[in-house]
Amino acid sequence: MGGPPKAMKSASLDAVKEKSRQASEDDPDAAKIFWDMVLVVPTKALKANDKSKKKEPELFDATYVAKKLVGAGLEYRAFESIQGDEIYIRVGASMARLREQADVEDFKVKLDPARTRRAAKAGFPEHQIAPIEIPNTTPDGHRISKYEPWEHIYGKYETDPHLVRLYVTDEDGLSFNSMQRLKLLNN
Repeated sequence: MGGPPKAMKSASLDAVKEKSRQASEDDPDAAKIFWDMVLVVPTKALKANDKSKKKEPELFDATYVAKKLVGAGLEYRAFESIQGDEIYIRVGASMARLREQADVEDFKVKLDPARTRRAAKAGFPEHQIAPIEIPNTTPDGHRISKYEPWEHIYGKYETDPHLVRLYVTDEDGLSFNSMQRLKLLNN
């Protein structure tokens, strides 16, 4: 919880919420909340590791964590343990919020080989990129590499609709798998 995430440093919370709302209208999965993380917080408040020069130190408890999560544009649900000594906080985010975070931090994602090949052959005139053709054989027919030129390519995540279609998606058509979502939530 060491300070606001990178997304909050470069984009206001209102701007993130507006982008999430617009994305939700275009993509039904954009508004769905993915609950991928659980935090365990003691019910007995501890002093927060706050480096600011406040007169009274802030206490680290479920309220402190909830403020940080809401400030980062995340969703949460809190439950008390049976013993009453811990609070379990489920942390989640919408796909739109995860995409925004991935764009801000230039999160590396794998590109789909077939879609990348087709896009490269067509070029991106709106980005001043001419068509690209990369052969994998020499003029005399010998193979240059055991890998095709479009395999194993990663790129930074961008929310540009022309680029989003190039990323590998899972079987449900989602942009990020559970491990990638955890990485994005942790940042």
